[in-house]
Amino acid sequence: LGKAEWIKLFGYLTGKEKLADHYFDQLVKSYQSLVTKAKKSATKPSVFSGNLIGEFWYTPAGESYLARMFQDANARYVYAKSKGTGSLALSFEKVIAQNIHTEYWLNPGYTSLKEILSNNASMQLFKCVKEQKVYCYSKNLNKFWELGAIEPDHVLSDLIRIFHPDLESDKPMFFYQKTCK
Repeated sequence: LGKAEWIKLFGYLTGKEKLADHYFDQLVKSYQSLVTKAKKSATKPSVFSGNLIGEFWYTPAGESYLARMFQDANARYVYAKSKGTGSLALSFEKVIAQNIHTEYWLNPGYTSLKEILSNNASMQLFKCVKEQKVYCYSKNLNKFWELGAIEPDHVLSDLIRIFHPDLESDKPMFFYQKTCK
C-alpha cells in the first residue's frame, strides 16, 4: 500500500486531494479485506519467483514489495527470511535444490512452459513445472508495471486466485495468467 500512497501526492499536486484520499481509503479497505480472506484458507502453499538471466537466478529479496504480496496472499515465499528490498542473485543450482518441491513459480519471464523449457530443459525438474503451476504477468507486462503500484488489490486478488482458487474463483485474473504448454 505504500506505493499506492503516491496517489495522495498527485491529488495534492492537482488540487484533487479529497478525491485522492477517498480513492486511497477505498483501496486500503479493499486490500485489507483480501488479506483477511486469504488468511481464512487452511493451506499456505510454497512459492518462488524470478528467472535465470545469464548465470544467476534473480528473485525478490524477503523484504521486497512482491515478498510482502506473497505473505499477504497467505503463501510461504521460499526467500521470505532474506534481507533486502531488491533482488537476490542466486546460482541456478541453489534455486533448483531449494525449490524442486515448491508448489508455485511466479514471474518466470515467459508466457509459456514451452518457452521456459526451450530456454533451459532443467526447469522440468521443478514440481511446479510438472504440475503446470507457473504464472506470469508477461502478457500484461506494461499493464502490471503501470497499474500494479496504484492497484495492489488487483495484484493481491490475482495471487489469492492462484494460491487459493476456492476463495477467489469467481473473479478472472487481472494481471496474471497461467503459463500454458
